[in-house]
Amino acid sequence: EFTEKGKKEIYEELRNAAKKDYDQMGEKFFSTKNMKWQLALSFIEKNKEVHAIGLSTNEKIVNEEYQEKLKRIIDGSVNFSVRDKYSKRLIESACGHEITMINDIVLTNEYPKVMKEKGEKYKIGIIWICQADLLGSLEKLVEHIQSTYDIEKTEIHFIPFYNYHDCDYKFYNEFCEKKSEFNFSIESMAYSFENICQKVRECDVVISMRYHGALLGLMNGCRTFSLLHTAPTLL
Repeated sequence: EFTEKGKKEIYEELRNAAKKDYDQMGEKFFSTKNMKWQLALSFIEKNKEVHAIGLSTNEKIVNEEYQEKLKRIIDGSVNFSVRDKYSKRLIESACGHEITMINDIVLTNEYPKVMKEKGEKYKIGIIWICQADLLGSLEKLVEHIQSTYDIEKTEIHFIPFYNYHDCDYKFYNEFCEKKSEFNFSIESMAYSFENICQKVRECDVVISMRYHGALLGLMNGCRTFSLLHTAPTLL
């Protein structure tokens, strides 16, 4: 449990990490993933305990400066582990460190096992990586659904999964405004494991571009399609 002072310290470090990342990488390459590395380094430099648990990495690590930062985080963390064999192999090759791989943290949660009731409409849940360059792929998917399923008996539920400045919700909302002729709904953001399980479980089919979205679909007994975006998404 954080004190108010601790919360303010983390918030201030996060702001500094974001500014530093933006200044170094520019708007085109600015990302929250880079911010997390900056935040970890910042706390290590302040002699704070850092536990980097169950991480994943990019498709490749070729930037030497990034490799050095990663080595500093591995060496300076109390615990450092990854959640998939792709990340383990890549980091070990790039950094020369032996990396621990653990079972995904989401698998430690208890989830209710209930019988799914068939509703009047066929519900398709979509969990997307809400980036501008992937908008066209989503449009093609929806067009395919429209041409394959009975529109009158089908619902598409967009499930926000990432809550950085409401980015997922804004992305889905913009998409729905352009495609208002179809039966779309945007779920509210889930703030607990039980809540996200409930939203997923209400779907007949889950189509996920996110690793954890696909994992939750399978865990909750849904027919699940995992769309490969980066290697760790492969199930």
